Amino acid sequence: MKRFFISTLLLLVSLFIYSQQAMPTDGLLGFYKLDGNSKEADGHIKPGKTQGIKPATDRFGNQGKAISLTYDLRHNKRSFISIPLDISPGKQPLLTISFWIQMNSSNLESGILYQSDNDWSQNDHYRGIYAERDNGLIRWTACCGSDGSLRGTEILAKNWIFIALVYDRDDQAMRLVVNDQVYSKAAKMRDGYPFLRIGPFNGQVDELRIYSRVLTLEELGLLYGKNITKDTSDYVIAKRADYKNRMLREELDKVKLNTTYVVAEDKFPIHDSAGSYNVIAVLVKGDTFRVLQIVKKSALLLLPDGKAGYASISSINGDAYLKGGSYLFHEFKVILGSIFNFTNIRSWFIAVFFAILLYFVVKKYDFIDNLLNRMGRRDPMLQGGSKSEGASSGNILKKIFPLKRMRWWPLTIGAIFALVVFIGLLWDGGEVEWFMNDGFKLIPSGYTRSIHWVLYITFITLIFMYIVMIIESIIVVGPLMAIPRVLILTILMLMALLVTYYLSVLVLIIAIVMLVLFILSSAASGSEYKCPHCNRKFTSSPGSSGSCPYCGGGVST
Repeated sequence: MKRFFISTLLLLVSLFIYSQQAMPTDGLLGFYKLDGNSKEADGHIKPGKTQGIKPATDRFGNQGKAISLTYDLRHNKRSFISIPLDISPGKQPLLTISFWIQMNSSNLESGILYQSDNDWSQNDHYRGIYAERDNGLIRWTACCGSDGSLRGTEILAKNWIFIALVYDRDDQAMRLVVNDQVYSKAAKMRDGYPFLRIGPFNGQVDELRIYSRVLTLEELGLLYGKNITKDTSDYVIAKRADYKNRMLREELDKVKLNTTYVVAEDKFPIHDSAGSYNVIAVLVKGDTFRVLQIVKKSALLLLPDGKAGYASISSINGDAYLKGGSYLFHEFKVILGSIFNFTNIRSWFIAVFFAILLYFVVKKYDFIDNLLNRMGRRDPMLQGGSKSEGASSGNILKKIFPLKRMRWWPLTIGAIFALVVFIGLLWDGGEVEWFMNDGFKLIPSGYTRSIHWVLYITFITLIFMYIVMIIESIIVVGPLMAIPRVLILTILMLMALLVTYYLSVLVLIIAIVMLVLFILSSAASGSEYKCPHCNRKFTSSPGSSGSCPYCGGGVST
């Protein structure tokens, strides 16, 4: 009997030790036991500032092992804890916060845990969770920044609840776990206050943990004490930011180690270290250097004088070319790479040239089809001279193509593409970048914002139009000559894309200038003056003369 007792005791001790060790500690920024105070368990963070808190009984019935807070609007009582920790996306790209909470009432909106140096506000769009009313019920509500809010379950009073907030800045995702239930939403956040505030609310809080990473569901299950079982598939965060790493790798792979490069620009600055702005030398066009090592986003170079220095990977790819390569080909790639850079005057000249060329193409559009028909030795009448043959053959496509009006309609594909993308960049440039590089799929998935669906519908429509253009080319000039026709029209589409883009930029610039002029003229015409006769104030344009609108006395402004 004694041996059985000792074995059982050892087993219980082992289970206790294992349970303590099993708690996730990797990436733990702070663990607040909240045993009646706001001290961080390991002393990594200064104790939080408190107001009106009291020791409370935890979920196991242990007195003084939790903290009680009060929120009484009638008597102006507000309890809170303010922890000096910045959980902004800029400081903590990945973040997991878990805690236990028991609300004494379920009919009062309040701040639970959020970024602030003051009481909660529904106008804040920072990381955090609140108790907010939704359809008559108070629910756990996590902030998702410009993407709105994520609603969880309704709040039930007198129940201990496990809460976990998970934020991923780069992948713009937010996950809320309430007990064993997972909720998910996109979250585009901005930086907030360098304080983490708890309260004010009516209830108790216990065991606050803050991690600088995304915990797994298994790890959250250890904190909860049970497995997370409901809607677990929603916890998976799609790696939307992977395309940026892929593009960076492609940029790095373009630079060849132990290879000599030739400077293509008038000035090529050399820096003293990777990422530094301190210039220690300047190479000129025609100078050479050798790439010795890649260091982050820079490269260690061996200069002509035998010294070493650093240059950014983007500078090497844009302002130099491999020895033995073609300078003209390099310049052509540079022009193409910067063709949408509206701050480059050369790009504007190219756009103007393309606009003039497109004007004549639209005027002489029939000439292209006639020329291709003659080259293919087809009857020019088949491409639009007469529709009688098409009608007699019963081929419905020949009844449709070529169109009688807007024969140049394929050029609108490029124009529509440019216009939609330009508007999208003004709407949400980051989402357009993601969609263009990684987000577009024939079968849509991962679309969480309205702009995604606008771009998707536009792209699918343009793809359909392009297919129709190919079919039209086969009908109009025959299968053989359809290939050069499609190629020519594709080039003209790209020209139309560029011209439309620069026209959009020009319209935007003109609109901004007109708005500024309007504001300035309104300010100038709306100056305030005081009547010398009645001392009343009125607005009038400067340099005018007339009478006071109140007393009628003569005034000059």
